Amino acid sequence: MFQTKQKNIPPYSVMILYKHPLIWCLLSAFLFGISPALSKWALGTIKPISMAAFLYLGAGLATLPFSKKPQITQKKEWARILGAILFGGILGPIFLMYGIQEIGGARSALLLNFESVATVILGWIFFREHITFTIILSVFFVTIGGLCLSFSQEQAGLTLNIGALYIIVACFCWGLDNHYTAVIEQLTPAQSTCIKGICAGLFNLLLAYFLETDVIFSYDIGIVLFAFLIGALSYGASIVLYIAGAQQIGATRAQLIFASAPYWGILTAVLLFQESFSSIHLAATGCMLLALYIQNKESHGHEHIHTQMTHKHWHRHDDDHHHHHHKTPSTEVLGWHIHEHEHNETSHIHSHYADIHHRHH
Repeated sequence: MFQTKQKNIPPYSVMILYKHPLIWCLLSAFLFGISPALSKWALGTIKPISMAAFLYLGAGLATLPFSKKPQITQKKEWARILGAILFGGILGPIFLMYGIQEIGGARSALLLNFESVATVILGWIFFREHITFTIILSVFFVTIGGLCLSFSQEQAGLTLNIGALYIIVACFCWGLDNHYTAVIEQLTPAQSTCIKGICAGLFNLLLAYFLETDVIFSYDIGIVLFAFLIGALSYGASIVLYIAGAQQIGATRAQLIFASAPYWGILTAVLLFQESFSSIHLAATGCMLLALYIQNKESHGHEHIHTQMTHKHWHRHDDDHHHHHHKTPSTEVLGWHIHEHEHNETSHIHSHYADIHHRHH
C-alpha cells in the first residue's frame, strides 16, 4: 500500500474515493436505502425501541476501531454533538422503527425522501443555508411524492397513515441532525458516528428495558446480531460517508443527493421480500426522481467574502480555499487530510454550495 510521511493522510487505495464527495453521499444512500426493508423483516421479532437501540449500537461499535479519543476544546461543539445524539440517534430511529412497523419497506423507503424537505426547510430557517429556486422546486416535487404515500384509502375516504406520520417526524429529527453534524469541526466522521451510536444506542436500550417490559433479554441472538449488522452498514458506514460528504458540499446538497436512497430500498423490498409496487409507488417515484434531477441542475456563483478563521476538518489543497503550508514538502501532501489550519480573509467569485466555508446568504 502506498505510504506518505504526512500524518493523517488516507491510504492511496481510498484516495480515489476521497476525491469525490458526491460518491460518498451516493454510497451512503445505497447503504441506508436498503435498511427499511431489512428492518421491516427484523421488526417481525424485535420491538421498535429495541431495534433502534441495536441499530445504533451496531453503528457505534463498527466505527469504534477507527475513532481516536476526541479532543474537543469548544463548548459549542458539545451543543452540536448533543443535538445530533438527541435528534439523530435517539428520536429519529425510534420514530422510524414505529413507522416501518406500520407500513411496508418500499413505502417507508420512499417516505424517507421527506428528510431532504426537512433539511432544506430547517437549513433555510435556522442554519443560514442559501436556498435557490431549483431547490424550492425540488422540495415541491419531493413533497408531492411524499403526499402520495402518506394517505390510505378507507371506506370513509382518504385518511392519513399513522406510520407515514411517524416517518415524517423522523425525517425532521434527522434534518436537524444533518445540520448539527455538518458543522461539527473537531470530530472526524468516524468519531461523530461512534459517539452518537454508542450514546444513543445505550440510552434507547435503557428506554426499551422500561417501555418494552424487559423483552430485550428474550430475543434470539441471531436476530440481534442481524440488527447489529444492519446498524454497522446502514447507520455506521453510511453515516460516516454522509458526514464526510456533507462537510464538503453542504448539508442541503448532500441530503438531496442522499435522496436516491429510497430507490435502493424499493429494489430490496420488491426483489428480496416480494412487496407489491403499485401505481401510487410509481407516481411517487416519478416525482422524487424529477426532484433529484432538478436539484442536480443547480448552479450558484457570486462574489463573496471569507472572514479570517481557524478550524479543523478534512480538506485538500486544490479547492481554492486551502493555501496554508505544511512542514513537509507540498508534493507529499496528497489528497484529503485533516489538521487545524487558518484561513485568511479573502474575496473571490466561484460556483459553490452552502458548505463548511460558505454560510453566507
